[in-house]
Amino acid sequence: MKILQHYIKHSLSIIFLSIFLPLFAIASIVFLIKLATYTAVIQLSIFEMAKLFFFMLPELLFYTLPLSFFVAVTLTLFKLSNDNEIVVIFALGIRPKFILKTLFAPAIFLSLLLLFNFFVLFPHAKIISYNFLSYKKSEAKFNL
Repeated sequence: MKILQHYIKHSLSIIFLSIFLPLFAIASIVFLIKLATYTAVIQLSIFEMAKLFFFMLPELLFYTLPLSFFVAVTLTLFKLSNDNEIVVIFALGIRPKFILKTLFAPAIFLSLLLLFNFFVLFPHAKIISYNFLSYKKSEAKFNL
């Protein structure tokens, strides 16, 4: 049973990473373009752009993690079904509840991570980002 759990989780993690990393890269580029619009108003160094990107990271993860996980779980179950591994699992007398329990642990971990992200990191990062931008805008007005 532990080997089967490990196999399902390994399959899920490979598919999750292959979906999450490109999606995260594309969303990062979109957010970097959004950050680049701030340079029309204020002057930012590369370090300050990286700091602002770091402040936008909770928002970025909030959008990409659940989507990637849902698609990865769906594709993992599709792969198990397509390769007739689900049939073999059921023929061995293993109930579908076992597969649900196996996928439940990563889902709970991701849910807790997203709750922490949404209720703690996201508001904190928004406030810090807003304060940083207002400071830079006031500094730019002072320099003019």
